[in-house]
Amino acid sequence: QGKGDKDRTVPLPELLVEPLQKHIRNLEQTHADFSAQKIAVTLPDRLDKKYPAAPYSWEWFWLFPATAPSADPKWEGKLWHIHPSAVQKAVKRAILAARIPKKAGCHTFRHSFATHWLENAEGNHEIALKRLQELLGHKDVRTTMIYLHLLPKLDNVASPLDCRKAA
Repeated sequence: QGKGDKDRTVPLPELLVEPLQKHIRNLEQTHADFSAQKIAVTLPDRLDKKYPAAPYSWEWFWLFPATAPSADPKWEGKLWHIHPSAVQKAVKRAILAARIPKKAGCHTFRHSFATHWLENAEGNHEIALKRLQELLGHKDVRTTMIYLHLLPKLDNVASPLDCRKAA
C-alpha cells in the first residue's frame, strides 16, 4: 500500500542476508508473546474474517512489527508494522551519531540506491534506465531521469567520429 499503490522491488544485498535471518529468529519469540496474549496483526482485504486463525499465525506476522498494539480505535488494538516516523527518527539519530554534515533522511537511501545502481549498470544505458524505472515504481521515465544529474560528469568521452574505424 505504498505511494501510488505500486509494488517496488529492491535487491537484497548479500551483506544483509545473515543479519536479516538473525532478526527473523529473534522475532519468533516476539510473535509467540503477542500470539499468547491474543494480540492479532492486521490483515488485508478482511482475510481475518475468512481465516480467523491467520491474525495470530507466524506467516502473517510483521517482519518489522510495532512494539505495541495500535492505540487507534480503527485498528481495534491490533498489531501493525513499525510506524514510518519511528524509522525516520532512527535514521535521523544514526545520521547525527555518524556526524554526517549533510541534510539526509530515509528518502536519501532511495536516491543513493538509484545513483549507485546507474553508476554500476553495464551495457545499454537506455535498458538500465528502463530497469531502474521499474525498480523505483515510476510511471514515467522522466521521473527516473531526475537521478541522472547526480552521476559524475564525463569530460573524457571521445567523440564517436574520433573512434570510427578506417573503411
